[in-house]
Amino acid sequence: MVYSRFNPFRPHWRDPFSFDAPVFRTWLWPSFRLTNYLLNKFKFKFTRIIVEPEARQRLAQMQPGTSHLLMCNHINFTDPHVLFALCNRHGKQAYWIAGVEPFEKDWLTASHIRSVGCLSLDRGILDKRALQYFQQRLNEAQYPCVIFPEGEARYVSKTLTGFNTGAVMLAVAAATHRQDGQPHPALIWPVTITHQFLTCPAPALVEDCTRLAADMGQAGLSTVAGLHRLDIDALPEGLYSVLHSLAAAFVARLSSQYGVAFDANTDGQQETLENAIIRLQLAIAGCLCAEHAPEITLDAATIADYGFMMNLKNKLRSLIIRKIDAPSPARLEQHQRWLKQAAEGNTRVLRRLERTLFDMGYEAVDTVPKRVARVEAHLAQMVPYVSARVEASAQTLARWHDQLNVTRQLKMLTLIAADLQKADKSWQGLDELLVKLEIAALSRFVYRGPKEVRVHVAEPIDVTATMAEQTQAGMPRKAIIRHLNEQVWQQMAHRLTTIYGQPKTNQPEPVLSD
Repeated sequence: MVYSRFNPFRPHWRDPFSFDAPVFRTWLWPSFRLTNYLLNKFKFKFTRIIVEPEARQRLAQMQPGTSHLLMCNHINFTDPHVLFALCNRHGKQAYWIAGVEPFEKDWLTASHIRSVGCLSLDRGILDKRALQYFQQRLNEAQYPCVIFPEGEARYVSKTLTGFNTGAVMLAVAAATHRQDGQPHPALIWPVTITHQFLTCPAPALVEDCTRLAADMGQAGLSTVAGLHRLDIDALPEGLYSVLHSLAAAFVARLSSQYGVAFDANTDGQQETLENAIIRLQLAIAGCLCAEHAPEITLDAATIADYGFMMNLKNKLRSLIIRKIDAPSPARLEQHQRWLKQAAEGNTRVLRRLERTLFDMGYEAVDTVPKRVARVEAHLAQMVPYVSARVEASAQTLARWHDQLNVTRQLKMLTLIAADLQKADKSWQGLDELLVKLEIAALSRFVYRGPKEVRVHVAEPIDVTATMAEQTQAGMPRKAIIRHLNEQVWQQMAHRLTTIYGQPKTNQPEPVLSD
C-alpha cells in the first residue's frame, strides 16, 4: 500500500484513534469465497493449497466450548487468504487480529476484512481496545482465534523470527479465565504455511530483475545485460550479483537524499553494504524521531536490532498517521460535551461514546466512574494531535505523507540487510530478496509462480494443563509463558526444517509484552 496525498481512495473519514471490530456478514461469504479463490489462483499464483490429512482431523476437533488459538508463521499478506481458504473448506468461522494498515487502505477493503472476522490492531501503541476485544472472543470460546506471533510479514519462508509473547499471554489469560468456578480449557494450535515453486522460476526472475533494473535506471549494469547469457547452473550466482548491485544502487540513492556518505572506507577497507544500510537507517530514523518522537535515542547497536526496528517503524507510523487523520476540533469538542453529560450520570450518552470511540461497550464489566475515566483519558490523548493537524501547513502535510512511505522503507532496509547477510542463493531466497527490493524501490512487487502452498497443523498444546502442572511445580507465570512460547516456536521451526531441509536459526530471546 502506497500512501500519497494524491490518492483519492484514502479513507479520510477514518479516525486513527478508532477501533475496527469484526462484523460477521455471513450472507456475503459466498462472494468472499469466490473472491478469495480467484486471488489465490490468478493473482498470488497458488496452483494448489494442500491441507495435510492430519490437519483436517485436527481442525475437526475444534469445537465450541474450548478456547482455540491458532498461531501461524507470517510470510507475507497472502497468509490470511490461505488460512481463510482453509477455514472455508472445513466450515469454520474465526476471529483474526490484523495490523491496522489494511483498514486504512479504502472503505471497501476495511468492510470486507471486518466481514470475515478481522479486527484492527495498532502495533505502534499498546492497543488495549483490540487486545481486550480479542481476549473476550477467545474467552467466549465460540469461534477459533487466529494470530501471527511474529508480528510482521518478513517475506521469508524458510526461517522464523522470535515470537512476541503477547500471543501466548492471551492463551494463558483464557486458560486462567474461570467459568462456574472451573478452569477454562484453552489450546494453542501451531500452524505452519510453506511455499514452494512447482517449476523453475529462473525465466520469471530474470525478466523481473531486468525490469526492476530498468525502472531504477540501472539497466546499463553489465551484470544485468549478461543474465540472459548465463546457463542454469551459473544463473543463481548471477542473479544474486545483480540484486546485490541493485540494493547498493538503492541505498546510494537514499543516502544522497539524507546526506549520508555511501561506500565509505574504514581503516583502508571498503565498507560492507550491510554497514552502509545501518548508517542510512540511523540517519532516516534520526530525522523522523527528531520530529515525531524526540525522546527516543538511537545508535548503531539499536538500529541493528530487528525487534527494535520493527517497533520503531510501527511507532513512527502510528504517530504520523494520527497527525494526518486527526479528528477535527469540532468533533473533539462534541465528544467532550458528551463526556460532560456522561460524567453527570447520562449512561445512554456514555454508551454512545464507547461505541463511537472503542466500538465496544464496558457496561457489563466496569463501573460508570471507571468507564468515564477511560473515555476521558482517550480524549485527552487526542488533543495534541488535533492541535498539530490544525497548525500544519500544506507543505507539512505533504511531508508527513511522504514520511509514511519512508517508514515502510525502514522496514524493507532491515529485511534487505538480513537477506544480504544470509546470502541465500536458492530460487526461493532470490525471489524473496527481489520482492523486498521491488517494494523498497517501487512500492510494488510481482507475484511469481506457479507455487504450491502446504498448511500443517501440529498437535495442540494444552495451555490449561501446562499452567496447572508448572504452577504446581513452582514455576512463575512469566517463565511458563516463555516455556509455552518456545514450545510453539520449536514445533513450527521443526516443520520448516522438514520441508526446506535446512537447519533452523537460533530463536531470538522473546520480549515479554506488557
